[in-house]
Amino acid sequence: PGGGEPPRLPPPPSPPQVPGYSIVRVSGERSGDGIDRAWCYIRESCLEGVGGDPGRDIEISMDGLGIGKGGNTEGCRLKFLRVAGRDVFGHGPSRLAWMPQLRVLGTQEALVLYDVGTSEKDGLCPYENITEARVAVAEELGMGTVTNPDNGREGDPCSMAVLDILFASKAQSLLTVIHVCFLVCLLAYSDSSLNRMIILLVVEPIGQMVAMVQGLAENPMIKLKTAELPGASTETKMVAKALVQLSEMLQIAFGEAGSHIISHNITSVDKINALVPGKKVRAIFGFCDVRRFTDCTECFQAEVLVFMNRIADFAHVAVHENHGHATMNLGDAFQFAWLLHENRYGMKGESASEQKAIVADSALRSMLRIIIETSCDAFLMKMSANPDLQSRMNGYVASSGFGLHSGWAIQGAIGSESKIDTIYLSSHVKWAERLESATKHYGVLILMADSHFDLLSPKVQALCRRVDRIKVVDNAAPIDLYTYDIQPFSIEHVDGDMGSGGKGGNCSDFFTAFPPKTSAKWRASFATALGYFLDGEWEAAQACLEECLAVHKEDGPSKAILKYMAELNHEVPFDWKGYREVDDI
Repeated sequence: PGGGEPPRLPPPPSPPQVPGYSIVRVSGERSGDGIDRAWCYIRESCLEGVGGDPGRDIEISMDGLGIGKGGNTEGCRLKFLRVAGRDVFGHGPSRLAWMPQLRVLGTQEALVLYDVGTSEKDGLCPYENITEARVAVAEELGMGTVTNPDNGREGDPCSMAVLDILFASKAQSLLTVIHVCFLVCLLAYSDSSLNRMIILLVVEPIGQMVAMVQGLAENPMIKLKTAELPGASTETKMVAKALVQLSEMLQIAFGEAGSHIISHNITSVDKINALVPGKKVRAIFGFCDVRRFTDCTECFQAEVLVFMNRIADFAHVAVHENHGHATMNLGDAFQFAWLLHENRYGMKGESASEQKAIVADSALRSMLRIIIETSCDAFLMKMSANPDLQSRMNGYVASSGFGLHSGWAIQGAIGSESKIDTIYLSSHVKWAERLESATKHYGVLILMADSHFDLLSPKVQALCRRVDRIKVVDNAAPIDLYTYDIQPFSIEHVDGDMGSGGKGGNCSDFFTAFPPKTSAKWRASFATALGYFLDGEWEAAQACLEECLAVHKEDGPSKAILKYMAELNHEVPFDWKGYREVDDI
């Protein structure tokens, strides 16, 4: 005491002697490691009167000690030493001073000393010297070495040392803090990585698929694209791909006419309901019929499906790339529709009438594309060369007739929960079919009602001609019929993409590339002849029509009108009203 803290030296194999100090050897047996030894230096003056020579070693054994076995003597900072009942260094433990530090703070360690004296007797304290304070400490510490035979109570150790392990405790605490911080950082990083993985593998893919479904609900005919899911699992990508394919199948199966059914059932939380109420729309309706289909079926047999699907491919692509959609396949015929909703096709800057003109021009352009592409397709030409088919119809090539009409219709589904067909229902839809049927009577490939002609742009109207005016029994007003005199084309006339006939292409460019076979002058002459006919001046009409036939000898409308006048002996009926009355066309 008073001399400062003793020097601290690392434990060498053999401790060096330091003048003025004796060595206290601290030993403790460790499992598997043999005897682990360390030494502390104690001033010799502190050991005066202790058994043995002043310079002998005092061994501090940890054997059998239940507190702090191993490693607790690092630094050897001795707080208290009692040898043979004598306090030789520091202050002895007391119930109030030492116990809180020993039990709670964990900054000190108590060791029992054995073999301190020259004999067993010298190492024990007589029980008569046991005080109540020492008894209390011994009981708390569980370190009693002497038992009072009268009352059976143990006293505190006769020899003991209290080591200061504050430095080791701080080091251990620091290591614990570092360990805890490391675990916290590891958990934070793991949580962050897990969140990123969840977002990348689950949240983002599901979010994109939900957006796809929402987009499909808003516009059932939108073409979904497979979402870019770079980090998604294979299963997630398969689900996204299946969703895209499912939407395409729904669009193919239901078509534009069933788009509202798709939208209704995607947004509905109830069970599937395919028979939702229809809705009224305005549209241009088209009808395409393949000529001589019965003969083709009998000659082609099973190959007739290949033949029809080839034509259907040209027809559907031409219509879809020109703002329209196929509504029904009828075996030998196809129905089409071009909806006239304002801003439906993303047209900006055009008025409503200009948008309708674009759609009407596109509808006519679709029909012309089908005629040109099917007549010039090498595959269809090869199939048409079938010997049986040519023996029946020498020189037959794939051809079709077309009717175009504009009006309203009810868009919806017909059928039951077992099977439905999405269609457009109205007399205007039927009129497109009737017009196609009348193409055979007039000897043309395309017939348009005035309802469609009036929607065409002025430039395209100038390329068409009126061929007749008729009144059908079930129609209140007479109808003007128009045609576009499409000229025959060979395969070398058409390139792969039909020039400007693609989606959104300029119709004027298309009609410039594929003009009618009749000249503007000839069409004006025919219009004059038709005017005479409708005005009841049949003699003048006959003369003009014969002049027209002199230029185009196979003109069907001219022949049809001349035949009609001939059937009436070129006499105008007394009730002539400026149009022909027919039961049907």
